[in-house]
Amino acid sequence: MLFSLIKSLSSAEKRYFKLFANTYAKPINRHIELFNLIDSQNKYEAQSILNHFKNIKQAINLNADKEYLYKMIMSALQAYYKNFSPKIKIRNLIEQSEIAQHKNLVKSTFRLINRARNLAIKHEEFSLLIELYEIEKKATVSFYGASKMKDFIDNNARSFNKIFDKMKNLYAYYQISDQCSFYLKLTKKEDKEKWRNVCFPVNSNGLLKDESMALTVRAKNIFYLVHALNANLDDNFEQVYQITKKWKDTLEEKIQIISSVSTLDWEMNTMYLSSCIRLQKRNEFEKGIGLIKSNKEIFKKRFELICNLEIYYYGVNKLYKQGSQKIMSLEQGILDMKKDISFSIFANLMLNIVQFYFDGAFYKNASNIINEVLLDKESSKVQDIYIVQLRIFNLIVLYELGEHLMLSSQAITTKYYLMKSKNWSKINSNIVNLFLLISKQNFTKQFNKKLLEVYTIIKQNVFENEDLENKDFMLSILNWLKLKLNK
Repeated sequence: MLFSLIKSLSSAEKRYFKLFANTYAKPINRHIELFNLIDSQNKYEAQSILNHFKNIKQAINLNADKEYLYKMIMSALQAYYKNFSPKIKIRNLIEQSEIAQHKNLVKSTFRLINRARNLAIKHEEFSLLIELYEIEKKATVSFYGASKMKDFIDNNARSFNKIFDKMKNLYAYYQISDQCSFYLKLTKKEDKEKWRNVCFPVNSNGLLKDESMALTVRAKNIFYLVHALNANLDDNFEQVYQITKKWKDTLEEKIQIISSVSTLDWEMNTMYLSSCIRLQKRNEFEKGIGLIKSNKEIFKKRFELICNLEIYYYGVNKLYKQGSQKIMSLEQGILDMKKDISFSIFANLMLNIVQFYFDGAFYKNASNIINEVLLDKESSKVQDIYIVQLRIFNLIVLYELGEHLMLSSQAITTKYYLMKSKNWSKINSNIVNLFLLISKQNFTKQFNKKLLEVYTIIKQNVFENEDLENKDFMLSILNWLKLKLNK
């Protein structure tokens, strides 16, 4: 738990923790030392930590010190986010009002309650408004007696009826949102056909017929999200663009005011940028990406998404020559960030750049990046789809570069890797076997025959399977095979 917590911290959070620890917590030196040791590890290794403290002749009770450090970090984060999280601000005011009430500070109690209430209304924290109602009722009775109870209830009845109406309305939208989330997790085609209209009732549910049915900013956010997702499922990129553009123009700033940047914000922004890519709205795309990049903290958290969108933009629009310099700059940025991201994310980003270079026939560039990943010692430890696809690309790239001797040995290595990692599928095995023919004498005739066989298998697989997970990869291979056959 502690390792995961430390690894999740941003540079700003780490810096704040150390300031907080030295100012308020007064830790023993070994707690900061323990924090730095764990932060430097790629994988948690208890024995390495014990050896370190043994070498510097400092006693440590690892379990107790880890627990203390965990609590210290959580306290620091609570203090850090009180300035960012509306909910934490409101909770702090509620706690202060209860202390003021306990000390019989009448004016302070109601002033703090009013401040908390105004914040809760502004940020649509309705559950906290109900909690505040109970606290204010208790304070009223405590300071003014039970005779004031009826006046308090009468004064608050109308406003609380409105709050309850908004809560009911918001929870109805949350239910629609949950249905959409359920649908997006479905994998089988028949299940998607069965549940599409149930989970995306854009034509049958009155709450989705007009924006005015949503009584809160959060509800309006869900209204736009559902309509954008529905259009996205139909590949109606013009409609996705119109919906997300309207959302950005009318609602995005309000969402950022009532809450910190949420998952919903990113879903909408991603769909907006993706629709700009599809509709070749280059200026809007670059402006949108630029705004995200201008916030260093957000850029770091969403690094993978932003890089993939930029690669996607130049690849989808086939801007290979125009985009090559931009992609090379992006490639260097990913290498610079390598130590701060997981190897799986690194491999995924590099795979997408390889695919861009491959589709543009920049085979030397593709080869350099493939080597950067496959020669990393981490690549032999993981068995995910990114490494599999990079190995397949590697064979084709070596063939295009005329590296037949290297290709023969790599085809054998790739075969063993795919078999060991249980990725020896019909398609993968046929591609590898195609390049195993290179080592044979007079391979040209057999190679051309095998090319057609592999092309037929992949084409059938791509066009019969709509839910193919690695469709972009397969289409790249298919286009290359088609090009070879035409020659």
